[in-house]
Order: sequence, then structure tokens, then C-alpha cells
Amino acid sequence: MAELTRVHGFGELEAGTIYYPGNVKAFLITVNDGSSAVDLRTLDDGADEAVENIMREVQAIAYFVHNDGADGKITAICDGTQTEAADLQARIRGLSRNGVSGKDFDGTTVADAATLKATS
Repeated sequence: MAELTRVHGFGELEAGTIYYPGNVKAFLITVNDGSSAVDLRTLDDGADEAVENIMREVQAIAYFVHNDGADGKITAICDGTQTEAADLQARIRGLSRNGVSGKDFDGTTVADAATLKATS
């Protein structure tokens, strides 16, 4: 009997790895004032506060502000054809010069996200 070799399909899906089948990319943003993480839980519920201003700059398609401590972390999903981690980092750090929320974001880092994990 003849055997067929599969040439179409996913082929290389591996647990624990993020795949970007479209034009999106996930980033981990860690908001830091240069010496410590910024507690975003107190800066996310009003107009023109830090989270709103950061998201306005990032233009995320979807985002999640981590609520498990004062770690300053945001996971953001953005148009991957329009931005890179280094660009986002520079733009968020630039918000400090505009006096956003009276906060300094000079120590903020942005990296490609290593995970996307949903819980209920």
C-alpha cells in the first residue's frame, strides 16, 4: 500500500510556545520608574491615568494588566507588522517627559511575551 507524506497543516505545534499565525504579536510590558515597579492597580481606573496613557501609546488590540501584586506588568497584543519591543519601550519611556500621571517610566522594559495563559 502506498504511503502519503503530509505536506500541509500545522506540523510544528509545541506546548509552551507562542505562535503568531496572523499579524499580531504579544509583549510583556514591565512599568518601572527607574528604581522599582509601578503599582498599576492604583493607576488604572480614571481618565488620563498611567494605564490609559500607556495603552493609548501602545495601541493594543487587547491587553491585560496583571493584578497579582505591584509588579507593574501588562501583557499587550499588538499589530505585529507595525511595532517591535524596542519601539514600544522607547515610546513608553518617552511618556515620562510628558508628565503622564505624574509618574516616571524611565525604567520600563518591553519584551516579546513568553506565554499567553488564560485562567478563569
